[in-house]
Amino acid sequence: MNNVVEVTYKNFNDVIAYLEESKEPSLNTWTKNYFAKVLVLTIASYFETEIIEIIIDYANKSCQNQKIPELVRNKINSREYSKLFDWDKRNVNKFFALFGKDFKIQATKEVDNLSSLKDGISAFMELGATRNSMVHTNFGNFSLSDTPKEVYEKYKKAMEFIEYFERSLDQEGDKNAG
Repeated sequence: MNNVVEVTYKNFNDVIAYLEESKEPSLNTWTKNYFAKVLVLTIASYFETEIIEIIIDYANKSCQNQKIPELVRNKINSREYSKLFDWDKRNVNKFFALFGKDFKIQATKEVDNLSSLKDGISAFMELGATRNSMVHTNFGNFSLSDTPKEVYEKYKKAMEFIEYFERSLDQEGDKNAG
């Protein structure tokens, strides 16, 4: 168990197993439906934290002076995360462009050449857009067609993007250091 998503998903499966064993089909169905939405929120929140930490870590590694990393930390932690992405277009071009033209060009080429990364970005953007829809409409009445397992599978795919982003910044930092 590495993170809150993994722990939450495991605990959910334990609850479902208990409800099935207890022969509680109605409660089981309600729990699965509600939990899928909670899992989307958990994943989106986890991704936000991960992206922010990756950026702050990169700023810390890149600057000897702490003024720029502190600016980045203060700006990105002030509810600006959702503005980093174009959730409606469901791509990460806007996000990549924030790191400069060269980074965007390189990242876009890499995305075009890696279908697993494309799938990861698609899953990441879908989860983020779904999260936004849920919290900006009536969460209780929001209808999510995905099962908890399908949401979890999207999370695993989306981790490809998170891992790629962290690697790509590290590689960029290595180039600048040399």
